[in-house]
Amino acid sequence: MAGKKTAISLGAATYARVVALAREMNVPRSRVLALAVEQLLERHDALSLETAIDRAYQDLPTAAEKKWLRSTRRKHRQLVEGKW
Repeated sequence: MAGKKTAISLGAATYARVVALAREMNVPRSRVLALAVEQLLERHDALSLETAIDRAYQDLPTAAEKKWLRSTRRKHRQLVEGKW
């Protein structure tokens, strides 16, 4: 995988933890940081999706939507009646 290089600043304690984890995992420090960023991005994407879903469902159906849903359910029942 072709990567892009970047420089970051870390506090001394965080840097020491990254070094220790890289040693424990037997991978370069850059790999530890890349894994951490990938995990953060995945978590962010999941939260963004959850927020979008929550936003889509926060409004209750209007009276017209409820009427349409009842009608649609009734038509669906008629279509599949006796086929299952």
